[in-house]
Amino acid sequence: GMKEDAVLSEQIKSIVKKLMPKSGVLSVAVIDLTSLEPSIAGYNVDQFLYPASVYKVFIAAEILRKIDR
Repeated sequence: GMKEDAVLSEQIKSIVKKLMPKSGVLSVAVIDLTSLEPSIAGYNVDQFLYPASVYKVFIAAEILRKIDR
């Protein structure tokens, strides 16, 4: 699995709670694919659901990143 960026996750959590306190947002995730060890940060990252059509974009980006290296 990916390592979570705890500092960035806290910042995202604060923003979500401030801007969308009753929005029903279940989770938000930001995935950093720029480093050798990708990391994830967000709000309720442990409950993050990957929508199938969007998930393909992340997989394709990771494959292309590895090919580039």
